[in-house]
Amino acid sequence: GTVAGVNKELGIVALDCATYPGDSGGLVLVVGEGSDEKHFTAIGVMSGLFHYEKDKQYSKNYSLATALDAVIELLNQ
Repeated sequence: GTVAGVNKELGIVALDCATYPGDSGGLVLVVGEGSDEKHFTAIGVMSGLFHYEKDKQYSKNYSLATALDAVIELLNQ
């Protein structure tokens, strides 16, 4: 999937990707490629789904993740 948007004020990352029951709490990773290998950077934790269109055949939605900075801030309280 791809990052569809980020709301830094709310600490939310919108993702254009499929998610399934059980994905909540999982890390959201960005994959980068170096000269010889791939590297992964955590950017958030899966937390929900936002439906923006629904019709008779299928629904369109964004997966939502809590930004990792917001998670770390919460854990430090």
